[in-house]
Parts: sequence; structure tokens; C-alpha cells
Amino acid sequence: MPVINFIKESKREAIAIIASLLFVLAGFAATAADKSLIWLLPAVIGIIIFAIVSVDKLLLLTVFFVPLSIQMSYFSERVPFDISLPTEPILALILFIVLFKLIVTHEFSPVLLKHPVSIAILVYLIWTFVTSVTSEIPLVSFKTLFYRMWFTAAFYLLAAQIFLKKGKFENYIAMLKAADRYGHYPIKK
Repeated sequence: MPVINFIKESKREAIAIIASLLFVLAGFAATAADKSLIWLLPAVIGIIIFAIVSVDKLLLLTVFFVPLSIQMSYFSERVPFDISLPTEPILALILFIVLFKLIVTHEFSPVLLKHPVSIAILVYLIWTFVTSVTSEIPLVSFKTLFYRMWFTAAFYLLAAQIFLKKGKFENYIAMLKAADRYGHYPIKK
């Protein structure tokens, strides 16, 4: 019984193999039932782990994905809203992380938060919130507000905090160059 001996000797590898096989079987069953989004589960779990381990590197990964992103409507015309995959969900995750760091852990530089540009952005976001409340189409207005908030959180607050560390700006530019090399190939319907 070589299989039983393998399981006894290396439990971690056996558990990983069994979990992988179960995931593949579940994926095939979900695909047969026209629920193929389960195939995104490993990527989602990986991105969440990446966010927990290093938000700096998650921002660099997001910068790399921006030119490579595609609209969700390319996959299905039945979606009620359109988002860019994978960047917008990652940016939403970064927004929650930045809000946590701002409110709970106070990890952002007071100099950055009191800078005139930061204050102008805050006034702009507050005004966007006020106009969203009074909008004729509030759903669209609030989506625009959240869209602006996650771009501001990632590409202004988090990026500025990261750029305070030596050598990080060069990594950011390198990821932009790498993505530019491989990006800009839109999928046509």
C-alpha cells in the first residue's frame, strides 16, 4: 500500500493533494451547474493572504495589473454592474486596509495627513458624499464616490506612505514599466 505509506509519512503534502483534488472536483461540478466563479477562489485567497502579509507589495501588484485589467462585462453580459478585474476588487481591499490603518492603528504620517493636497482631497470626497446623498441616481453616485475613495486610498495615501521609504519609488516605476510591456491588449467581443 504505497498510497497509505505516503499519507502516513507526509501528512502536509497528502492534505494539500486531497484538498486540491476536492477543489478541482468542486470546480468541475460548479462549472457543470454554470457557476464557474469558483475557479477564482484560489486567486482571491492568495490576494487576501498577500494583503495581510505585505500591503506594499499588494500595491505593486495592483500597479502591475492596472493595464492588464479587463471589464467584467467581457465575461458575461448578465452582470448588473461593470468592474475592472482584478484591479477594482484589490483596490477595494486596499481601501479597507487604509481605513483600518487610519482609524485604528494611526500608521500614516501626520505630515502627509495635514498636507494641503490631502486636505483638498478630503474636502472633495466630502463634497462628493454630499452630492451623492442628494443625487437623483444615488447608486451611481455612491459607486463613483467609492471608486474615487479606493483610488485615493491606494494611489495617494498608501503610495505616499510607501514612497517615504528609500528605494520604493523605483519598484513602483519598475512595475509600471513591466505592466506596460505586457498590457494594452483589449479583448474584443
